[in-house]
Amino acid sequence: MRIFGRRTARREQERERLRRERQQADQEAAREAARPLARALDVAATELLLGLDGALGRRFVGWVHRPWAEGRHLRALGPRPGVLVDALRRSGVEPPVPLLETYGAAEVALVGTSGWFRGLDDELAGAMRWVPGTVPAEEVPDTLVRHRCAAYDVAEDRLRRLSADLAAARGGGLGVDRALTSARWWPGRSTTERPVDDPLGLYGTFRSLEWRSDLGDDWWAPWAAASDLAGKGTGLPGFEPADWLLAAFRRTPVDAGGLGLSRAADAPPAG
Repeated sequence: MRIFGRRTARREQERERLRRERQQADQEAAREAARPLARALDVAATELLLGLDGALGRRFVGWVHRPWAEGRHLRALGPRPGVLVDALRRSGVEPPVPLLETYGAAEVALVGTSGWFRGLDDELAGAMRWVPGTVPAEEVPDTLVRHRCAAYDVAEDRLRRLSADLAAARGGGLGVDRALTSARWWPGRSTTERPVDDPLGLYGTFRSLEWRSDLGDDWWAPWAAASDLAGKGTGLPGFEPADWLLAAFRRTPVDAGGLGLSRAADAPPAG
């Protein structure tokens, strides 16, 4: 019986070793297949950045592209070209529409692969050398300095309160700042636009809390309210995606690719 048991264990170990080797080989093949698509996206981003006049437009596009360049890859498409066109025009920038469409198509192609998420950072970071470190104050129009999106402000206030409620219930908090400075998420984003999966970490929050009997049910109400706001936009005023993007871009810290403007309507532009 002992010999039989040892043989069974060895066979299981060998099967597991072969499974890991096949998985590693599949992952490497997927990365190699994705590599030219990653390079194509970087080329499209570079051409788009060079096709924009002025630091403001380049800074905005760099903010949208930044997750790719920094390896913070998300299984989600960026804003559709039409949304980016609208946001740039509202910033006083005339966008090169064909280059935006090419960039969007290149992103669709890369997101559609299974190997883009590892080992591709070098192929995706080259475009960022064309993104200015700051935006001269005279290039930031007053309309953008004073831009407000009511839904954005309401979402920020509500999410911060809900995060505090979760923390008070010893359930941790929500990634409010990360969500509100993302170019790839806004509340109720259509599923046809490939939304960012769980931008506020709500699924992880749920899984970490649902088995904790020491918390009772105190965490459930704020978690459910945050989920409805993030997934459905429940309770928010109507808004255009470009309005949300501009609010997020102007509030994103300068060192994270944004303009670093405060919520105050009369705040001076950073940079």
